[in-house]
Amino acid sequence: DMDGNLIYVNEAYAKLIGYQVDEIYKLSYWDITPQKYSEQEQVQLKSLEKSQAYGPYDKEYIHKNGSLIPVRLNGKIIEIDGNKYIWSSIEDITFSKSKEVSTNLEQSAELIDKSVNEIFIFDYSSLIFRYANETALKNIGYTIEEFTGMTPLDIKPEFKEKEFRKLLVPLINDKIEKLEFQT
Repeated sequence: DMDGNLIYVNEAYAKLIGYQVDEIYKLSYWDITPQKYSEQEQVQLKSLEKSQAYGPYDKEYIHKNGSLIPVRLNGKIIEIDGNKYIWSSIEDITFSKSKEVSTNLEQSAELIDKSVNEIFIFDYSSLIFRYANETALKNIGYTIEEFTGMTPLDIKPEFKEKEFRKLLVPLINDKIEKLEFQT
């Protein structure tokens, strides 16, 4: 209803948020909506008031187990026996969000692989390389199979471990400071 009381839900909705249908009627919309969506909810309610509809609107619901479920809502005002209600359709977008993240990671990985800059990843403790992009491999003349398991000291024998680690400390501290500044 217009106050957020859940008047009618189907089995799919109940399953989505982890409740039995009869349990849901003891809850309100606000019980399953994280507080962080308060402002956005007000925007959607204003849209509903103004145009008699809202959405699509992405948010999360609180599952019975406490986890957050990403959903997409669309809705409109309906009238039954002179009373106004909010009719909403809810789509579970967990898979869509996972796919979106996966696609973004794949695109990022491809950009790193194709970068004109040399990019190396190695374990600081052991100094063993874990990754190098195509440019780095081409420039040093190794395949990825040959390269992983090596250390910078294998590639540049003139480096001494102690001196090499001293070179890394300012670089690492600089990156850490930038990360702390961004958070």
